[in-house]
Amino acid sequence: MTVSAESALDILTPYIETFQNGILAGFHEYTEQYGHLRHKHSAHARAIIIHDHILHYLKSAFSGVDGVRCFKHNGLDLIGIDSNLFIRVKKMNNNMHTSNIPTRQSVNFSGQLSFEGFSNIITNINLGYIPNDVWTQPKRILITCPNGNTLITWYLDITKHTPNTILLDLPNAAQETIVKKRIKAKIPKNQTGS
Repeated sequence: MTVSAESALDILTPYIETFQNGILAGFHEYTEQYGHLRHKHSAHARAIIIHDHILHYLKSAFSGVDGVRCFKHNGLDLIGIDSNLFIRVKKMNNNMHTSNIPTRQSVNFSGQLSFEGFSNIITNINLGYIPNDVWTQPKRILITCPNGNTLITWYLDITKHTPNTILLDLPNAAQETIVKKRIKAKIPKNQTGS
């Protein structure tokens, strides 16, 4: 059974700024070190390099933090939080979906199935980003709870623009910046989650 968005938010709140900073650091490092080569890199190559920089930042930031464990399981880099959540870092498309080679492991992760040797009470979530068109920064930073390959049970938009600010999409209106004191969990339209 997956944790609810509200429960996940309670568990993740102490780590959200570190997640945001990790994503931003990945883009910064890529731009600083490879910006002059960006035109030679495919989107796949950019995603791999940024992913590695994000993971390096997060592993360093979480080193020695109680309740957080960064580890590799069968080639999959994971962050374990309080024995309740497994997190993987992913590039996302505009629909908040990740691209995966459909291995048994990636299908199990997206389908909320347990990994061999781990409890089945763990919820798998994605910490991801949607890059801007020129790959200089993320358009959005998201945490999603996958429910199979194409469904999302819930998501948290943790995009960091300015402190305590979230950009919201408002229908039939210009995009406005609205100051919020707290990040709110959302369930995608036309999807039911458990």
